[in-house]
Amino acid sequence: MKKILIVISELSLGGTEKQLKNIISELCNEELFEFNVVTLISKGNYYSEFEKIKNFKVKNLFNLKNKNFIIKYFFALLSIISLTRFIIKKQPDIIHFYLPTSYLIGASTIFFYNKNIKYIMSRRSLNKYQKKYFLVKKYEQYLHNKMHLITGNCQAIISELELENVEVKKLKKIFNGIKISSDVRERITKKNKINMILLANYIPYKGHKFLIDSFNELDEKYKQRLNIRFYGQLNNYSNFLKSYIDSKELSNFISINPHCLNVSKYIKECDIGISTSSEEGLSNSIMEFMNFNMPVIATDVGGTNELVYNNFNGLLVQYGDINSLKLALEFYLNNIDFISIHGNNSKKILQKNFDINNCIKAHKKIYLEL
Repeated sequence: MKKILIVISELSLGGTEKQLKNIISELCNEELFEFNVVTLISKGNYYSEFEKIKNFKVKNLFNLKNKNFIIKYFFALLSIISLTRFIIKKQPDIIHFYLPTSYLIGASTIFFYNKNIKYIMSRRSLNKYQKKYFLVKKYEQYLHNKMHLITGNCQAIISELELENVEVKKLKKIFNGIKISSDVRERITKKNKINMILLANYIPYKGHKFLIDSFNELDEKYKQRLNIRFYGQLNNYSNFLKSYIDSKELSNFISINPHCLNVSKYIKECDIGISTSSEEGLSNSIMEFMNFNMPVIATDVGGTNELVYNNFNGLLVQYGDINSLKLALEFYLNNIDFISIHGNNSKKILQKNFDINNCIKAHKKIYLEL
């Protein structure tokens, strides 16, 4: 039985964590692997869901949420020591790092203990953060050399890693996956009003304000026919967005809502999915929209064009181009029939390329072969 240690910053309600839960839940049912997950910064609000997985253990090292920089820096050093002790105790065969923070901190344990361990790093977003922090960029590229395998969830990420001089033989593309729903619901195309949904945490780069500004440019006749719902973890930025919506007198058309575990209930109530991020890997929320036969309006960033084919199952726009997003909103208002046509195409793409079983099989294969 192979011992797998997953290292991640926290288990929050995000796409990466949902993917990880699906993979581990399935592989824990086989007697091939023993999984442990360590969170470095905090438990996160999805931690309890992981605790429900049978034959599986999860451990949080520290709670660094809302701590100042000096304290975070001090505990980052302590977490390297604590994680090293945990590794020595558990003696894993493979350590798998998810997301930049856990990679930069967790992979530093290599310098203290690396006996017979294989290392995997999974990058799930573009490396824009490297442009802000030169030393982080150099250190991360140094760590790449210590990895036995580096995975990316879309071609855009794989291409970036190649530019960072990662050996091609170390790279593997593993698409995100989703459990394909058999639920086929009737589109609400007979009604004159259209419901749209944006499912993303309230963070500036997710583009909520971009969508608000584009909506605000619509003629009044279009505004009256359109309802947009935001769902995500409420925070200070969601408060700002609510005030911004109120200041534009758009609160009758755009609503701020909290995230929830059973978000599919709210997706089913909508007609079109929206993703307006300025950066993205392979969006889990887009896949959730596609799973319910929904067309998607999305910014052409990262791996989004591997999910959304322009004018086939949705419309792609450039981030920040208010007029192009406005025209995309108008397209479906003027061409109601395309909601069903593009929505059905979404399901076909998902079934062909993004079944969760393919993602699970790919992880099983790399764990067994390393």
